This record gives sequence, structure tokens and C-alpha cells, in this order.
Amino acid sequence: MPIELLQEKVKAIPAEYVGEVSDFIDFILQKSLNTSVKRNVKKFGIAKGQFSIPDNIDSCNDEIAEMFGVNG
Repeated sequence: MPIELLQEKVKAIPAEYVGEVSDFIDFILQKSLNTSVKRNVKKFGIAKGQFSIPDNIDSCNDEIAEMFGVNG
């Protein structure tokens, strides 16, 4: 949408709704900032090397399934 068309639409808004439009614009701007921050926070493999999985991790699967009522 051309900026000129958007400006014309904003000029046509009744005075009692200008505050709502301003709030909505602020909301969208904040939302776009939050989205870009979230993308940078999550990294794949961030915990690599911080813990180890024991070799016998699957040894209790049947017991755990029974505790949760899952047929194993």
C-alpha cells in the first residue's frame, strides 16, 4: 500500500478514534520488536556439553509407562 494512501486514510479517521489508531500502531510496532528479539534468543544446541545421557536411560521405560497408565 502506498504511504500516501495510508496517510489519506488516517486523515479521514474521526477524531474520537485517533487515539485507538495510535494505540494500534504502537501495538504493531512493539509486536514487531518482540518478534525479532525472540528469533535471536533461541539457539539450537545451546546446552551442548552441559549434561550427559546415561547409557541405561531406556532401562525403566516399562515401569514409567505403567505409572502413566500407558500399555507398553
